[in-house]
Amino acid sequence: MRWLILFLALVNLGYFTWAWHDGRLNPDPYADVPPLERNGGEVELLDAWLEAPAGDPDPGDSVWRDRLRSGAP
Repeated sequence: MRWLILFLALVNLGYFTWAWHDGRLNPDPYADVPPLERNGGEVELLDAWLEAPAGDPDPGDSVWRDRLRSGAP
């Protein structure tokens, strides 16, 4: 049984070595992406998640949504 565990550990180590050498374990996959240009255009927000305060009894309540839309604190 210990030989099987040793074999699996060596296979796993070999896989990680191969993946590191092949470049698949890149810690920063966006390192080659150029930065955003200044005044390069507008960014469109496609989706947003708003969280209700912790004391809100019903976060899906329409009163809370109306309060958020009005801009009230």
